[in-house]
Amino acid sequence: MVTICCVCNKTKTDYGWQDKNISNDELHSHGYCPKCAEKALEEIRLHRRETVLTSM
Repeated sequence: MVTICCVCNKTKTDYGWQDKNISNDELHSHGYCPKCAEKALEEIRLHRRETVLTSM
């Protein structure tokens, strides 16, 4: 099964995350590459801080 980043569409390989097209015949799953995961987590942290500050 091939893992594809749901944000940047990079494909996880044995050598890391790379720009690679997969065929429609391959089974695939979506996840986050490390770079996109860190960006998403930072956005969540920022949103939490904003939510806490506005609710006070």
